[in-house]
Amino acid sequence: MVASSSVMSCFHFPFSTITISQNPSPPLCTLTSPARKVSVRVSSTSSTSSSISSWTPPRVEPIRFNDSSATEFSPLICGCYSLAGGHGYIYERDFLDAMELYARAGFSTFDTADIYGPSEATCGKFLLNWSKIRAESGNGNTNNNNNSLPDVKIFTKFVPNLFSNKPTFSFVEQSIQKSMKAIGVPKLDLVQLHWWDYSMKGMVDVALSMAELREKGLISSIGTTNMSTEALAKIIDAGVPVVSNQVQCSLLDRRPLGSMLDYCKERDIKLFAYGSLTGGVLTNRYLGDRKLVLKTSSLRMYSRILKEAGGEKYWRKLLTVLLEISTRKSVGIATIALRWVMQQGPIYPIVGMTSGDHLEENLKAFCISLDDNDLAQIDQILQESSGPRGDCYELERNIF
Repeated sequence: MVASSSVMSCFHFPFSTITISQNPSPPLCTLTSPARKVSVRVSSTSSTSSSISSWTPPRVEPIRFNDSSATEFSPLICGCYSLAGGHGYIYERDFLDAMELYARAGFSTFDTADIYGPSEATCGKFLLNWSKIRAESGNGNTNNNNNSLPDVKIFTKFVPNLFSNKPTFSFVEQSIQKSMKAIGVPKLDLVQLHWWDYSMKGMVDVALSMAELREKGLISSIGTTNMSTEALAKIIDAGVPVVSNQVQCSLLDRRPLGSMLDYCKERDIKLFAYGSLTGGVLTNRYLGDRKLVLKTSSLRMYSRILKEAGGEKYWRKLLTVLLEISTRKSVGIATIALRWVMQQGPIYPIVGMTSGDHLEENLKAFCISLDDNDLAQIDQILQESSGPRGDCYELERNIF
């Protein structure tokens, strides 16, 4: 692991609610696999801590984009949104440790954005340290044996501030170069365009500028974030080689499973899903009488999704069913929720990180499968859901 220092650097945000100890006290357990050993720090409150030492992480094959870059990514992507402050108080050192844990387990693709506070720079620090670890291990990317450490990919997003800038090629190029400098790379692996307001002109022009920068060698692959099916089609029809679209998708938000999923399947566009655990709402955390306290901006956003889906009564019924299924399979609710999303696709979840506490629970989604009886039991509850309706991100776009 990355060596811990006695005094940790941290990022403090005004709406912080998470406190992470400077001197982590939970025990260390070891995950073993044919490829590598991973030391994982597990919270004493983790529902899975008792069985970790005997668990073998899955070996999964990377996925490849359909463009000429041949960029590969892990089928579960680690999200860096927490560094933007949406989940509260985060120590950079703990986050870097978590990145290393996931990478050593073979899940070495990280999702960030130019608006996630210091996230791009933190990813750059990790990328530099990881290259040293691989070099010292003597099994970098030229070695294809089972002991090789995986290559790390950093996927970022371009979120243009159109209130302060015109969507010119120069503006796009400068923004991309800024991300390159922050991450410390000569070329960005994937840049995902996020367009907040469709009423503002220039979306397709900006996407075409990104395509031109790809030809110039600044970008390997182009993706989009929170695009509706109609908006994505406009960009594709203009000739932009889009390889992915990142959207919110979960048992509480099935909007992408209609026209968006069909459109992406037909064109081999990879569908990334964030919010698959709805900020922890779809986990064992809220079993019993524990109330959902909206202390973070992330939970406040997801609470609107929960309300549209059917409210607290519906959510509690869903948790009860997920608990029954998870008990049968000896996993947590989060594992079931992630697996359900994966089986709707192909869809590749993005899981948030603040530490390595939930590594095993997340990766076990690759060790189980939901059978017809499991899916039928879930579908019976989903039929009671009232929403949210509309295309991807339509509700949130109207709010923000």
